[in-house]
Amino acid sequence: MTARALVLASVLAALVLVPACKKPRKTVLSKDQREEIGTALLTEAPTPQIPVNAVLDGKVRLIGVDLSSPSVKVGGSFDVTWYWEALEDLGGSWKIFVHFEAPGKRGVFDHQAVGELYPLARWKKGEIIKDVQKITVGSDFPTATAKLFVGIFDEAAWSERQANVRMAVSNPGEVKVPVDGDGRIEAASVALTGGESPGRGAAAGAAKPETRPLTAAKTAAAPVIDGKLDDAVWRTAQTSAAFGQPGGGPVSPRRLTQVRAAWDDTAVYFGFAVRDDDLWNDQTGRDATLWEQDVVEIYLDPGADGKDYVEIQVSPTGEIFDAWFETHRAPAWPEAAKKLTLAGMQVKVDAVGSVNTRDDGVTDESWSVEVAIPWKDLPGIDGPPAAGTQWGANFYRIDVKSPTREGFMSSWAPAGGDFHNTNAFGRLVFGEAAAARPSRGNPAAAPGPGEEEGEGDDPPSGAAPVPAGGL
Repeated sequence: MTARALVLASVLAALVLVPACKKPRKTVLSKDQREEIGTALLTEAPTPQIPVNAVLDGKVRLIGVDLSSPSVKVGGSFDVTWYWEALEDLGGSWKIFVHFEAPGKRGVFDHQAVGELYPLARWKKGEIIKDVQKITVGSDFPTATAKLFVGIFDEAAWSERQANVRMAVSNPGEVKVPVDGDGRIEAASVALTGGESPGRGAAAGAAKPETRPLTAAKTAAAPVIDGKLDDAVWRTAQTSAAFGQPGGGPVSPRRLTQVRAAWDDTAVYFGFAVRDDDLWNDQTGRDATLWEQDVVEIYLDPGADGKDYVEIQVSPTGEIFDAWFETHRAPAWPEAAKKLTLAGMQVKVDAVGSVNTRDDGVTDESWSVEVAIPWKDLPGIDGPPAAGTQWGANFYRIDVKSPTREGFMSSWAPAGGDFHNTNAFGRLVFGEAAAARPSRGNPAAAPGPGEEEGEGDDPPSGAAPVPAGGL
């Protein structure tokens, strides 16, 4: 018996699907289906159009990707071929997630390999699997460049408790394509034609009308950067709307996050107020992967054109990530982080609670952040902007899962699942000096105007669960 025949025999003998609480149900494959699996198990390593070389948890390698076409008309479809290599016998309840995204739109194409015929639980060490998948582009997608994101998640963890458990890229320095801040592999880009142009209509994904611009008032007295948000400048600065779900919609007041901004001839200043009942981020070192745990994020796009934009992250322990992207997620984040170190930036955090400690009798309540970024440190910026200048900007919060609740994300301007969606950024306006107003005290301690304290807790983030495969 040939090696391929042995593989097929083992597949057919083991291919039993087990529902959560019912008797095992045997799947009987037709002759055509058996042949389809046989064709999908390659005997030689492929040479894909787009090499990827991403290893997930040391168990699976995405070798690369083929596209049937580099462009597709909105409302049409195209084929993507994934080439996978099993580095171990998998087992478990793993499943492939695929996100097809254009500005403001996402299609989800989670699946098992080979048209659902060959689940990952049956993959054996050494196998190379050719997995052809059809992607249908919704008629409401815009004319834009769309991206294919891929990864592997635990379907049972999601279906049973809405836990977003995914395999992580374990060789980031060797991957030939970008890996985004959510750990998704950016496998390919596809040009969409025949749809509505970006900047027009709801499908365009531009900043939504309800995202009020954030005005940074010019200040004569810079804040003392101590994390406390008790300086006079913060009493005059406009407070942003409460951050909402990345796709729009409210977040519980128990998860309230707001930001303020100010500026002078030396620097631009940001102050975050964050309610949080579990302060946690044990990542250390400049440019660590802070987004995997509690963090606030600043994105600044001075040209409001998606080019040469800056990403800054701050954790509750005051750790910093800073990166400079020439265009959408390019270069990949490790290189983008090496390109930028804001040496003169000042960051301080004030935490009400005990960071990275649980079951110590201390109730975590909130944290606040102050950031001062000198103009001279920002790439391409020669000095302070003129009053009335507008930059593209967005602000985010990520909160790690705790033993008592799921993690969640929120944003100032709804940008969908892609935090680098510069088309959906809001506007940061550099205004004139503002008149003083009374202080409301600690902005993290009470709901903002028009908000009411919620009763009980919210579902993960006070929002709908994250779609299967994650954001």
